[in-house]
Amino acid sequence: QPATATVGGVNAQVQYAGGVPGLVAGVLQVNVLVPQGVASGSAVPIVLIIGGQSTQANVTLSVR
Repeated sequence: QPATATVGGVNAQVQYAGGVPGLVAGVLQVNVLVPQGVASGSAVPIVLIIGGQSTQANVTLSVR
């Protein structure tokens, strides 16, 4: 399924979405490039959408 992402409400490039070598089947790794212009902060919202389903609300990451 195609994966898309937003960081701080800005569209972000998904560089990889797939399995993780060496871990059990079903574990998903998603590498997202934080776009320029995203405000820094300790709780910047990130949303992943894969196969029409989005991540739960209030998932955040720290941006310096």
